[in-house]
Amino acid sequence: MEIRVTFKEETPPDPEKYDVTLGEGLSSLDSLTNLEAGTKVNITITVPEDKEVDQFKVDGAVIDLAGALTYELTVSKNHNVTVSFKDITPPEPDKYIVTLGPNLNSGDPLTNLLAGDKVNITITIPEHKELYEFKVNGTPIHLGGLLTYELTVSGNHNVTVSFKDKLYTVTLGPNLNSGDSLTNLLAGSKVNITITVPTGQEVDVFQVDGTLIDLGGLLTYELTVSGNHNVTVSFKPITYTLNYSINDGLFTFQQQYAYNEQVSDDYVASEVGNQAWYYNGALVTFPFDYSYTENITLTATVAPLAESKFEYESITSTSVRITKINNTADDKVVIIPETIAGKM
Repeated sequence: MEIRVTFKEETPPDPEKYDVTLGEGLSSLDSLTNLEAGTKVNITITVPEDKEVDQFKVDGAVIDLAGALTYELTVSKNHNVTVSFKDITPPEPDKYIVTLGPNLNSGDPLTNLLAGDKVNITITIPEHKELYEFKVNGTPIHLGGLLTYELTVSGNHNVTVSFKDKLYTVTLGPNLNSGDSLTNLLAGSKVNITITVPTGQEVDVFQVDGTLIDLGGLLTYELTVSGNHNVTVSFKPITYTLNYSINDGLFTFQQQYAYNEQVSDDYVASEVGNQAWYYNGALVTFPFDYSYTENITLTATVAPLAESKFEYESITSTSVRITKINNTADDKVVIIPETIAGKM
């Protein structure tokens, strides 16, 4: 019988990502490999029975945990984390020990305590959690919203704390809506937000908690919940171009208007006089509201000035030179006939 073994090349780690190696007695629920710089890794120490922490080290450097059994490591390279233990020193007669669970710490001594000694305990709440129960020797203690507790020693004490998921709310301003739930949200939840743009306007500023978000022209946004959020949007009028065209573009000019802005004929009359203007074949009556959501063109037709209004002299048998125009009506737009006296 022939047995064949094949091997594959080991995939090298990403050169810009790092690993955290935990020694015996240490554990973490977070990923320990391919970590970017700045990643947080929460490490928990499991203390063997009748032992206590002797030294906690990160890359050989001793870290003072002040009695806590957890540590938050900020990744900056490959790390090696170790812990060593020592036998619990038995208390002297009539002296006591305070044991703190994970996420609890104190700057006060925790061993060889006399009855009546005070131990100030601080709670460290993990991100996106909130306090559920704080217990001393299994008895719940109401902290009234505080994250500190002063324990009066009366014996050996075991202090623990537990947490529950923190729930968040997303508040949407006017013209924003979502089909997703906006309350009782866990961190990491996704909320899809849609913007309703008023007619004739466009998005000016879209903000989450006061921070400007570039939507890249979209009218939707997917929010990843990381706390209570306030989402707002503001708008600005779209500027449209009103084009004026005389005799199929022989003369043209423009004005800018916002949606529903009133259009008067003051400017156009000052430029080209009183003309009959049409839009899509219908006579336009001034003033009117610009009720369009696009650029539009008004047209007018001006007839050539009567031949009798021109003074001219013949140049050749087929051409003349105009020497004077008798524009008695003071027309602002003068259209010269294609021919005068049958000549160009």
